[in-house]
Amino acid sequence: MKNITPKISYNPHTLQVLEFDRVREIISTFADSEEGRSGISEITPCKDKKIIREHLSEVDEIMQAIRFDDPFPAVSLKSIREILPLLSVKGNNLNIEEIVSITDNLELAHDIRQYFELRAEKYPVISHITGELILHDDLVKLIRKVITPDLEIADDATPNLLTIRRKLVKTKNSLRKKVEKILAELPAEVISERIVTVREGRYVIPVLEYMKKNMPGAVHDRSQTGKTLFIEPLETIEGNNQVRELELAEQVEIARILTDLTERIASVHNDIEHNQDVLVRLDIIT
Repeated sequence: MKNITPKISYNPHTLQVLEFDRVREIISTFADSEEGRSGISEITPCKDKKIIREHLSEVDEIMQAIRFDDPFPAVSLKSIREILPLLSVKGNNLNIEEIVSITDNLELAHDIRQYFELRAEKYPVISHITGELILHDDLVKLIRKVITPDLEIADDATPNLLTIRRKLVKTKNSLRKKVEKILAELPAEVISERIVTVREGRYVIPVLEYMKKNMPGAVHDRSQTGKTLFIEPLETIEGNNQVRELELAEQVEIARILTDLTERIASVHNDIEHNQDVLVRLDIIT
């Protein structure tokens, strides 16, 4: 974020007497973002009356909006500067958290621009600044559809993902019932506990170590005491393999979705960076 006032040479002693650093430090505590706080720390005294009047007008309009108008959109700005360079790396996908942070800022840009567009006559100076925000509402809408509030990829993000997840649920349910049936038929002296558990992503049965010959299958884990083995029944290995194959297919589809979203975001990289500058400026003013 560039300094919003021109550099002017001042006697360091004068600034020290005025406790200018302390003033900036106090003001910076009101900034919402780290970039806003950093920008405030770089503010220098200004002698240009025109620039001073402009900045005072900006602050006055913001204060009028906050104090006397409808609730002002909170400038809850996400730090995305470190994310943006990743968009120029071919083959690099943003993760869900990074995509959501960028989307939050795009949504914030929409809310703030709309707020002041409706009040342009009352706040002409701030409206001019917020009018520079570039909106990408279709992209925001798409991302909100694909990524849930819990930061998960939605089941219906794509038809293929929906199909995979439905098959996965059906296969898991069928497999679990099969393992539970096997468990129910085992004598009590064979198992340490009558419960189906999961080890290495596979359904297993807790079998007493000295009774393992009564439970043919693959051993996936051992209890801390060493007295219990977690065994995958031989007759469910194929079913567990099917579950694993579907889980891998799910991961591939999610990676494809993230690639698509990353490419869409990368295509408006310059707009996102420009918006960040404008939003940081508003954070400093606010």
